Amino acid sequence: MGLSRLNRLTKSDNFAKIKKSKRCRKFLSGGLVFYVCLNGKNVSRMAVVCSSKLGDACNRNRLKRLIHEIFRLNHTRFLQNADIIVIPQKEVMSSADYRYIEKYFLSILKQARILKE
Repeated sequence: MGLSRLNRLTKSDNFAKIKKSKRCRKFLSGGLVFYVCLNGKNVSRMAVVCSSKLGDACNRNRLKRLIHEIFRLNHTRFLQNADIIVIPQKEVMSSADYRYIEKYFLSILKQARILKE
C-alpha cells in the first residue's frame, strides 16, 4: 500500500514556496534534511527529493519507499498538519535500513513539535 495522492507534494513550485516560506523550519539529523512548514489544511503532505549522487535508481527508489512508508504509518499521530520535504544525504545510503531511517524521521518530527510524544 502506497502513499495516497492527498498526502503527496508533487509540484516543484510547491517545493519552492515551502523552502522560501518564513514559517518553514529546516532540520538536519542522521543524514536527513527536513523542511517542515505548517500548512493549515486538513491533510499532511510530504515529498522525498533524492539526488542522483545517492546512487543508482534502484537504491534511490528503495530509500523513497522506506521514507514514504514511515510517513504513511505515522501521519495519523501528527498534532498539526504540515508540508514536509525530505532530502536524504549521501551518508544515509550506507545505513539505509528501515529502523535507522524511522528513528531519525520520528525524532525530527518530535523536535518540530508535529508528532505526539
